[in-house]
Amino acid sequence: MARLEHRLDVDAPPEDALDLVGDFTILSDFHPQVAICDVEGDGVGATRALTLGDGSEAVERLVALHPDGYEYEHVAGQAPLTRYRGRVRVIPRGAGCTIIWSAEVHAERDEEKVVRRLLGLIETGAESAKRFLEG
Repeated sequence: MARLEHRLDVDAPPEDALDLVGDFTILSDFHPQVAICDVEGDGVGATRALTLGDGSEAVERLVALHPDGYEYEHVAGQAPLTRYRGRVRVIPRGAGCTIIWSAEVHAERDEEKVVRRLLGLIETGAESAKRFLEG
């Protein structure tokens, strides 16, 4: 199992960042690689079916809500990913904040390649959120 984390300082109020990245339902609103984010349900237990720009698909379930973000897990999608549990957090930092994306990942094969791809997706989403928030 691999662990990954990406931290990004953002010059925007934490409340604004939490409204954006802390909302499980709007990933396609700011992430350039997420073409479609179809959400079913509300609150813990809700699922989002993601379609990426390259046509790959994944389904994720919201497993916990926290005052500073949420946790989610991969429930369906393309192999070789067998386990993915992620967390998004927004931590106040002066007048701005730090956004932290972290995850535990297990793949049945090519784990290093899977981790690199996931980290690339996280970094792209983080940079896009930063641009959106700092406007």
